[in-house]
Amino acid sequence: MVSLSLLLMTACSGSNRDDVVTTPFPTPATSAAETAAVLPTPSSAAEARVAPSATPETVVVQRVQRATSEPGILTARATPVNVAEKLPLLTAHMEQVRAAMAQPIPVLPLTEGLDTQQIMAQQLALGDPRFVAETRDPQSGVPLRNEIFGIYPIRPSDITEETALCATTACYRVELYNYAYNLSTIAVVNLIEKRVLTVSRLLETQPDIPPHLTAVAQEIAANAPEVLQALGVAPAQTDATMANIKTALNASRCERSHHLCVAPTFLQNGRALWAIVDLTEGTLVGVRWTDLGTVTGTATAPTEKELQDEVVTREFCEKSNELLRDGWRLDYILTSSDGLRISDVTFQGKAVLESAKLVDWHVSYSREEGFGYSDAIGCPTFSQAAVVAFNGPQVETILRAEKAVGFALSQAYKSEFWPAPCNYYYSQRYEFYLDGHFRVAFANHGRGCGNNGTYRPVVRIVPANAQHFAQWDGATWQPWLVEQWIGPL
Repeated sequence: MVSLSLLLMTACSGSNRDDVVTTPFPTPATSAAETAAVLPTPSSAAEARVAPSATPETVVVQRVQRATSEPGILTARATPVNVAEKLPLLTAHMEQVRAAMAQPIPVLPLTEGLDTQQIMAQQLALGDPRFVAETRDPQSGVPLRNEIFGIYPIRPSDITEETALCATTACYRVELYNYAYNLSTIAVVNLIEKRVLTVSRLLETQPDIPPHLTAVAQEIAANAPEVLQALGVAPAQTDATMANIKTALNASRCERSHHLCVAPTFLQNGRALWAIVDLTEGTLVGVRWTDLGTVTGTATAPTEKELQDEVVTREFCEKSNELLRDGWRLDYILTSSDGLRISDVTFQGKAVLESAKLVDWHVSYSREEGFGYSDAIGCPTFSQAAVVAFNGPQVETILRAEKAVGFALSQAYKSEFWPAPCNYYYSQRYEFYLDGHFRVAFANHGRGCGNNGTYRPVVRIVPANAQHFAQWDGATWQPWLVEQWIGPL
């Protein structure tokens, strides 16, 4: 299966920042997870969401009739009786959470696998009042559940005007997740000057989870009775693939990602069993089978020559490249999680785009239940991408009737064992034409974790100068006056 998305753009958003959205700050939605412990709830919960109850909750769902004999199951949210025995990783993690929430700064820091620079970056971030401003309920002062998810060296693609110092000195990106607000707070820390350069907040956004939470999700899934019943055998925790990839599920608290949910997936006899885990509450949300279809091709690990991870990282992730062709001029760079980004695009000397990039892939395997993955693409090493760049960007001529009409800049991203089940292959393509128009295209190749997937790329395009966006209605261009969504129904 090949899913292709084409966008013909005139212009859009006029923001100078292409990584931060500034919006009014909301009231807390829910407090910390309540598996194995009842943690405080903020005093001003948003009416649109429901805070976790202190007792196990049973969800009654009216099943929708479908053309499948296995419609999936939403589980009762009951914590295991012997949680310490059955889920030792979850138990230990929640003990660490409770201990952290009792500290003056109620944040659980990262502790495993850090070098001295990462440790320093984390300490500097936690010492900045801006970074920890939302770690307590504003009315009651009750600590909220907050955890550091990642500490990464800043790449050239991450540098903005406010962090220009990072172009010549060592800087790190520290990512904090607030479970109550479903909020990501990002600090850019300069280690030479020992200070935080910027703090940004991304509402309704979740960073990639750290390895220890991936292990917790695998433990919850592998020990769930619903998974055991579906598989017929007790799986090993390591049998679960895609355990760190974020997901959502309709009719559950994962819906629209208001809770932090991931989808450990078990492969068995040509099918994939999705075990959707809510890490906000530490419970299994539901299970669902998908058909993988006929396996074609040989699933072998790519060779060192094919991947060229170090070369791709050095040449396309750690520095920006310039492309001059057919009257067009642009810079391009591979980002840590937003694919191939182009910037400062001009045609015949006139500014066209400030930047364009692929923010995410939203992959859905069920219209009714709405479950699937949220995939990021990007650099092959030291990145947050779920599917990484395969070789470097390629430039090719666009031909029509054997005549050159423009050129394309493209990049492929592959999971290590594609085309095996639950491995992904995406491609990204920017087309530039001799007459001055351009096209942005993205494609998925293959079936992923099911043969009925719907793939939706999320693209962000920032125009230069003119701040107008128009949609073709079949007869004329209709300007957009306000931001809105458009896509397949």
